[in-house]
Amino acid sequence: GPCPALIGGLGPPATAPPPAPRAAPLHRSLVLQGVVDEVYAFVAPKLVGGREAKTPVEGVGVECMGEAVELGAFRVESFGKDVLLRARVVLQANEGNV
Repeated sequence: GPCPALIGGLGPPATAPPPAPRAAPLHRSLVLQGVVDEVYAFVAPKLVGGREAKTPVEGVGVECMGEAVELGAFRVESFGKDVLLRARVVLQANEGNV
């Protein structure tokens, strides 16, 4: 089941989360367990990366797009030069089993 310490510390959703230069990565297994129902992703007009760069979603990953977790209805909000994408997680019947 979900980690109670993690879930208990989240608190009520904010109107708009503050932009974070480096947020903790989301782990795919938490999404597949149904703990995450909405994803917030800030996009800045900057390119970063490299062989050792962290990804926004950590974990085993997928080998093909058919295995990807689908995001449903989303909203786009502007914060200066940054953009916030808010999307609902859509779990298929077979995805809830990690």
